[in-house]
Amino acid sequence: MKKTILIATPMALLLVVAIGCGYFSKKQVVSYKYGTEKVKNEQFIVAFSEGGQLEAVSSVKIENEMDGSSTIVSIVDEGSTVKGPKQVQAQAGDTPAALAKKHGVTEDALRHVNPDLEQAIQDGESITIPGDLLVELDPGSLKDKILTQEIAVRTAKNSVTKAKNDLEIQKLRNQQNIDDAEINVRFAKLDLDKFEDSDARLKREDFEGQLTN
Repeated sequence: MKKTILIATPMALLLVVAIGCGYFSKKQVVSYKYGTEKVKNEQFIVAFSEGGQLEAVSSVKIENEMDGSSTIVSIVDEGSTVKGPKQVQAQAGDTPAALAKKHGVTEDALRHVNPDLEQAIQDGESITIPGDLLVELDPGSLKDKILTQEIAVRTAKNSVTKAKNDLEIQKLRNQQNIDDAEINVRFAKLDLDKFEDSDARLKREDFEGQLTN
């Protein structure tokens, strides 16, 4: 019986070792399903959701000063950024028209918030510059009311003027009557003095003569 003897050459041994190492290395590889991230030193933010309504820290309540009701023509969008009124110091040479143009407002709006505008400018006082227009109302019915009131005011002023004139005329008449009465009193006194000094004396002498006879 013959025995077969295998003689391994160095090249074959290297091949077997490489295959074996490759086999065992594949078995030892561990795969991870999550990734990694480089750690950074940053602020740690804790965020959470909460329901509710936001309320302004500082709020201004604006009310309509007009009596009755009216139609809104325009209104600013909700959440819009607007400018409020501010105070400026009147300078020499300022005029209502110049101030209105400088601050981008109408002269009527400037006069509305400064009733004594000319006097305030003359005295160098603080002037109120109105803010942005928030709501514009339909001026139709309001203009009719203003016109009616202006007519009523003019009528009342005319009545006052007429009453003053009538009063002055009556005062003149009363003074004239007083002057006439004083003149009549003066004439009456003169007649009385004349009667006492002459007529009464003559009549007394006549009576005395008649008694003597």
